Amino acid sequence: MDELIHNLCIGRELQLPASSVDVSNEAELRTLNGKALKSLSQYSDKTSLGTQLANCVILFAVNVKTERWNNRNQVTEAGELFKKLICGKKDIENAALDVLKQNTSVCKKINQIITKTLKRDSWQKHAVVCQLYFWYCHYLKFPLVSDHLDVLLPPCLIFMDSYDDGMKLFGLKCLNHLLKESGQAELLWHNRAQVIYDALHKLTYTKSEKLIVLLHPTMIKCLEVFDRDLSKDQVRWALTRWPISFGGRLLSEVQRT
Repeated sequence: MDELIHNLCIGRELQLPASSVDVSNEAELRTLNGKALKSLSQYSDKTSLGTQLANCVILFAVNVKTERWNNRNQVTEAGELFKKLICGKKDIENAALDVLKQNTSVCKKINQIITKTLKRDSWQKHAVVCQLYFWYCHYLKFPLVSDHLDVLLPPCLIFMDSYDDGMKLFGLKCLNHLLKESGQAELLWHNRAQVIYDALHKLTYTKSEKLIVLLHPTMIKCLEVFDRDLSKDQVRWALTRWPISFGGRLLSEVQRT
């Protein structure tokens, strides 16, 4: 099972955005995915999983929706196995949060996969791990996010620096969640807040409406990290330093409040 998960997440590359050269890898990944699901189906409950708990969570995370490395049947099977092995009487949302909160070994394995693959020069080769990261980031809440911020923050900043607007939005959604679920002190450590601000500032030149809509509240969250009691005058001053197309629009929102 460990080897199957390793090959699914790390051993077989899958480009972002999609490339025609990936066709053979996609087919191979669907085969690996099917084998991993079949291997997981032999377990009867969470207790019987033992050391395979982390693999079960990872397999579900990369199969929450239809992607190039799976098919509809595999997505359905992964969901049913997660309910059977992990959820019990809980819904998926609470079960996922609890399994991450109560099992450090699960977070440790996911952190290792993310750290190994989602680097500036290699993340585009690991579409499967990008999906794992998005799921993991979404289900981690305060205070767990603060505990794993060193692992979670770099990838979303890398995504936001992509030339592809879809990946920028992907990274921005993750960053918005991290800002919401992190403590102020952790965000100020090691100059993190300034790095985040600089990354957001680069996006203020975008013409993508989807990015702009999410960028507004994310930038305000970032400014609030610097000072919880940030005054409207201070916000206005900050906005005058941004491009008119972005700062002017956001300034009008501040003035209405």
